[in-house]
Amino acid sequence: MCGIFGYANFNHKISVNDILNKLISGLKKMEYRGYDSAGLCINRVAEPVRCDPEDPKTHADLADVTDDANHVIVRSCGNISHLAEKVFSADTRANLPPLEQPRTHSVSIAHTRWATHGEVTERNCHPQCSNGGEFIVVHNGIMTNYMSVKEMLMKEGYHFYSQTDTEVICVLAEYLYRHDTSLTFPALMTKLTDFVEGAYALLVMSVYYPDEIAAARKGSPLVLGVRHKKGGSDWQQSRAFEMIADDEAVEVFFASDCLAFVEYTTNAVYLDDDDIVHYKGGPRVLLLLARGG
Repeated sequence: MCGIFGYANFNHKISVNDILNKLISGLKKMEYRGYDSAGLCINRVAEPVRCDPEDPKTHADLADVTDDANHVIVRSCGNISHLAEKVFSADTRANLPPLEQPRTHSVSIAHTRWATHGEVTERNCHPQCSNGGEFIVVHNGIMTNYMSVKEMLMKEGYHFYSQTDTEVICVLAEYLYRHDTSLTFPALMTKLTDFVEGAYALLVMSVYYPDEIAAARKGSPLVLGVRHKKGGSDWQQSRAFEMIADDEAVEVFFASDCLAFVEYTTNAVYLDDDDIVHYKGGPRVLLLLARGG
């Protein structure tokens, strides 16, 4: 069935090590869903910058993109313990930011995959990327029209390095953005999900929208959790889409099952079909576009 987990913090200091452990812990709580591989993506730098779509370095044609100026991606076949071992191995740590580095605001995503398109290989693991890593996606579900969209994108000059339908979604996002670089993240997600047929739960990060996450759901479960606090007070269970004061600390969780974040908050919002959620740090940390019904 696969499992999705996403984490974002705003005005809340947390170390890179603790972010990685939150991602791994969230995935472990959804092991019952079944999987054959796992992966995660975190910000490479504490202050990611928006990349210039006209800079060729932003969209270099790389056969095995696993990182870029803003992100680090780690993938592993086997169980989540294998992923954890790889994340904290000497080779991977050389590519990660310092584990003790504090992050006052950040976004990150993680995924467990049950293979439906392609073999169980690291290249087919999630997160998947567009050709130069501009868009990074974790996806539950099956894109039923992926082959026709893939053929269209190949005619446009794009390349594919995995056997997954998820990579098609990544490249499609890049294609849509290239045709209109003025699009906001929610507007881009609306266009993207109009193209995608079948069932999906999506979490998307991008070098063009640093420190943001966009989420969408149709036919596959996706749950949102939020908590906030002011100063040294205890964490509060707030309504997910109410205004948060500028000086309040906020944590936001995305998951296939609220079990993944229940130790942090019991405030769960279950997204409906066709809903799109946009996270961006600030007083209005979340925007819900309710298109269902």
